[in-house]
Amino acid sequence: MRAAFLIWILLLPVLKVNGTNDSLEVDRLTMFTRENLLPTIELLESRRDKFKDPKKYIEWAFYKVHRKHLKRYRQYSSLEETIEKGFYDCVTGTALYAGIFTELGFEVFIKESTYHVFLIIRSDQGDVLIESTDPLNGVIADSEMISRWENIYTLQYALSENIDRQFNFKQISKEGISNNELLGLLYFNQAVRFYNQHLLTNAMGYIEAGIRNYP
Repeated sequence: MRAAFLIWILLLPVLKVNGTNDSLEVDRLTMFTRENLLPTIELLESRRDKFKDPKKYIEWAFYKVHRKHLKRYRQYSSLEETIEKGFYDCVTGTALYAGIFTELGFEVFIKESTYHVFLIIRSDQGDVLIESTDPLNGVIADSEMISRWENIYTLQYALSENIDRQFNFKQISKEGISNNELLGLLYFNQAVRFYNQHLLTNAMGYIEAGIRNYP
């Protein structure tokens, strides 16, 4: 097994309400992740030689993973819920695909817009955009369409809120965000979830953890 699978240990935000890690819970989830995702990764590896076009392989792998691991969209899902129950949103879905395609040896770019996260996978035949929240049409392999969708992701917040685009929406960086910054987004998502539940102490613990990873 390649060392790339260690991304999952880095991306398991198992925090208690005070923002500290519970080592037993980390160990349990790490084991659960290995037991549930390794068979999927091994299956994807075993079928790779059947595809001459890497973009077609990425597309097949996307739908295979989605059917098996992503069962129900739920905003502010935690990565634990994604791994164990199949609940997901754009952040945890993207984290799942980033880990799997990294393990398969692809170069991945985690892209963030104002209210959305998606994935670009680089192959020797060009880039593929992965939209984890679309189980039916979540793969875009045409370079012109990828550019159009990136523009849509960039502008949709400004258009929906009718605000000054120049100063109030986040440009999508070419390089994407780092694994640590993705981890920060996972924490921030949980902060919003607890804030909406009026659990402010819990929310602050996640905010602090998020800031440590994504200042």
